[in-house]
This record gives sequence, structure tokens and C-alpha cells, in this order.
Amino acid sequence: MFLVLAYYRIQATKRLGGGGNLKKKLLKELNEPDQILLSEKQQLINDTTSHISKIRFEPNYYTVLENAGYVTLHVLRSDGNLRNTVYVDYTTEDGTATHGADYEPAEGTLIFYPMETHKQIQVKIIDDEIFEEGKLIVLSI
Repeated sequence: MFLVLAYYRIQATKRLGGGGNLKKKLLKELNEPDQILLSEKQQLINDTTSHISKIRFEPNYYTVLENAGYVTLHVLRSDGNLRNTVYVDYTTEDGTATHGADYEPAEGTLIFYPMETHKQIQVKIIDDEIFEEGKLIVLSI
């Protein structure tokens, strides 16, 4: 008799509190396209990732001529809480250009202080005597 009453008490408490596992319900709604509009689904996804800062290059890659001297890479911060300070480590790595022959390696840490959304990295380009097409400098963050 006690177990039956406990079962009904638990069920009543769940109904009063919204019916149980909210995370499970949210995932179910995200996976059921007929019951939720696409814009609402995107808003639910955005709400769960709104605390994540995104760091990216603008544009995605750079092509430079050897005689340019240097290239300025633009790094943008978006999303997340812009009131936070964000540290981003970076280093160059070879793509179609080779460090030491085509460019001087660069590494460091960018610090985005609160409300900052734009930083720059400069990479020195080495101009040698061999004619080559433009160089593609690849950086990883």
C-alpha cells in the first residue's frame, strides 16, 4: 500500500513541477521537425550555445605577393559574453608557403578585453630571388 501511494505522490509532484526531465523534452523537440518551426529550433540551439565565444579570421585565408613585406591578418570575436576577457593562442604553420623561406614564423597570444571584437596579427613575408605566384599563409587558432 505504501509503495502505491509513493508512486502516485511522485507522479503528482512531477505534474506540478512541469513533468520531469526538461533536457530530455528539449532534445525531443529539437529532433521533431513537425512540432516546432525551424526559426524556433534555431533559437533553441542558439540559446544553448550563447555563452560560447567564436574566434575567426576575416577573410578565411590570405594570399600575398612576396614583395608585400608583411600581411595583416584580421581576427574577429563574436557571440558569447563580450564582457569577458578572452585569450587566444596562435601560431603560423606551413601551407603553400614555407616558414624561413617564404615567411617568418609568428606566434603569440591575442587578448580580447571586454567589448573588444577585433584584433590583428602581422606576419613578415620574405622576398627571395625566385619568382613565385602569391603565397597562401595559413594560421591556426
